[in-house]
Amino acid sequence: PLIQAGRPGSSVLVAGCGTGRWACHFAARFPDAHVLGIDLSKASLAFAEARKHEIGLSNLHFEHADILSWSSDSRFDFIECSGVLHHLENPLEGWTRLLSALQPEGSMLVALYSRLARWPFKEMRRDILPKCSPGSDANAPSSFEKIDDSMLRRFRKELLAEVWTPDMMPLARCPDLHSLSRIRDCFFHPLEHEYSLLEIQDLLHQLGLQLQCVHGSSGLMNMFKQVQRGSKPTDLSAWHDLEQKFPGLFIGMYRLFVRRK
Repeated sequence: PLIQAGRPGSSVLVAGCGTGRWACHFAARFPDAHVLGIDLSKASLAFAEARKHEIGLSNLHFEHADILSWSSDSRFDFIECSGVLHHLENPLEGWTRLLSALQPEGSMLVALYSRLARWPFKEMRRDILPKCSPGSDANAPSSFEKIDDSMLRRFRKELLAEVWTPDMMPLARCPDLHSLSRIRDCFFHPLEHEYSLLEIQDLLHQLGLQLQCVHGSSGLMNMFKQVQRGSKPTDLSAWHDLEQKFPGLFIGMYRLFVRRK
């Protein structure tokens, strides 16, 4: 689906583009596609603009916008929205608005938190935060805004010391642990929703969408074929069964290509 999305003349929306990492990568790989990135953070967009000019991407533009109020006369062939919807008060409302900007034959790449995969992060936050900030409530999102960069650095130091072991190496290598901004987003975001694949299946039904494919490594695809023999790779119930057997499978996020039915 990504190669199809990057075909010459295609229009691509990166919703919640942040500092432009994914948008710049995509625009550089597919120079004949037209890419628009939108984000609520002006600071992130300033960084994204600088990155764009440094690389020299004439096919990429950025716009300051809130997904929930943004509208466009344009319709996009492909929309990417990773790690954004699950931080909205009403993810379904945000997803519906993005869907209204999608061409009838277009597709989307959406990334959402897995409830099973998030559990170890919450356990680590509960165990480590009191060491860095005695008296802090690891289960009170309202207190997370008080966590400054100094405390984040102490948290990261304790965190890496705990996970840098052979059995936890996949977690230790997770990019979210090696940047203060990503640690803040991963462990201390005041608002997040988590899902199971069966819940996402219900969301897709409500939105009139269907799964094109799960976006993952060849190793993940081979595991699915070996463990879920006879199941179609578009069967979210089969992917749900696989995740029950391997709870850390989607430690990054679920990354799903979807399109209209």
